Order: sequence, then C-alpha cells, then structure tokens
Amino acid sequence: MKRLYRAAFVAKLSDSISEAAETIVWLEMAERCNYLHREKRVQLESNYRGIIGQLVKMTNQADQWLVKEEETFYQSNDKEFT
Repeated sequence: MKRLYRAAFVAKLSDSISEAAETIVWLEMAERCNYLHREKRVQLESNYRGIIGQLVKMTNQADQWLVKEEETFYQSNDKEFT
C-alpha cells in the first residue's frame, strides 16, 4: 500500500517520472532510426510530457493523494471480524 506512506509514494512517483522521461529518449531514438515517423513521435512525446506534468503535480501535492489510515482496506475489514 504505497499511498499509505508518503516517502514510498513519492519514490514511486519519482520512478514513474524517470521512466516516462526515458521513454521520450527512446521515442527520439526510434525516429532517428526511421522506426517512427516524426509526427507520431511528436504526438507520443506530447502525451508523455503531459503525463510527466501530472506526476510532478502529484509529487508536489503528495499529501492530498495519501490514503488515510482509517480508509485502509485492512482496517475496514477488521471491523467485520470483531
């Protein structure tokens, strides 16, 4: 449950940002090797930059995305067994 712990959640977001940025590099390489047309690369890169922007916003507002302890699946199920 990564969203329960801020540090773990931010680390996963950071990993996701890095992976998306790496994908942009590979899209550029695919275009240079003529595996991908420029127009398609530009479209895909724009999509990935939008995703990166959303991930950065989530990182900057991580506290808003965390699951509160009282909202966790495990605690809600514990009440059923008592």
